Amino acid sequence: MKRPPHRGARSSQARPVPAGNPRSSAPRQPVVKPTRREIKYHGWHACLALWQQRPADVIRIYLTENRLKGAAKLLSWAASNRLAYHVVDDAELERVTETHHHQGICVLAYEHPRTPFQTFVGDASESDRCLGVYLDGLGNPHNTGAILRTLAFFGVRYVLGDGVNRINLAPSTCRVAEGGAEFVKIVDLETPTRQLELLKKRGFVLATSDVKKGHSLARYTFPPRTILILGNEESGVTPAIAQLADAVLRIEGGGNVESLNVSAAAALFVSTYFRQHPAG
Repeated sequence: MKRPPHRGARSSQARPVPAGNPRSSAPRQPVVKPTRREIKYHGWHACLALWQQRPADVIRIYLTENRLKGAAKLLSWAASNRLAYHVVDDAELERVTETHHHQGICVLAYEHPRTPFQTFVGDASESDRCLGVYLDGLGNPHNTGAILRTLAFFGVRYVLGDGVNRINLAPSTCRVAEGGAEFVKIVDLETPTRQLELLKKRGFVLATSDVKKGHSLARYTFPPRTILILGNEESGVTPAIAQLADAVLRIEGGGNVESLNVSAAAALFVSTYFRQHPAG
């Protein structure tokens, strides 16, 4: 049986407003809502990370009975902020999320914000050591999610992508990332070749991969300022982007299969970089 939302909770569109001084004659400032889309995120770690990293984006919460104890802090926060939460059964949550992989929780929230290119350039200029990753047309959201999880684990702060074919941050992507999507900033490049060339002029080396040619990853030393380019699962890196690469790398294996999954390859590339350039 479905429970009603927590008593006193506001509707999904309401946002908490500071109380202010009741004797003050100054007009109360209107609540400014984000213009981003509303997305139904699911997955236990993905939803908790979303709440912890950007609580102002949370609109409504759904969860199953068996998640109540683990979500006590989340629900206490929701009640104190007068946000609605609903306790539902598995069937209802599957209807809400449109998947049976919901892991007992769904958070309706505004979509992950994008980061301007100049923000990345500004942050990168302050350090001699910086790894950025450019995803060139990845099609599988699970691969993207797995890569974001790897990048968050190693502390990579920025992922770049094509501004037209934007990096897919679907709910399934965020679930597979296990919360990692909340720790990586997404940068859309409106003119990828021009902006990647600009990064080269600012001292970045562009490194990409090929299954048959190039430097062996095992014998390659990454420059401290590197943009790692990962291509589409089937077609690889687009020719225009590949022509910009300063280094082409390959992962040597036993030869039984031609290549690794792109997310597994990303983990090897990134772990190699951080072994050579440890954080801190």
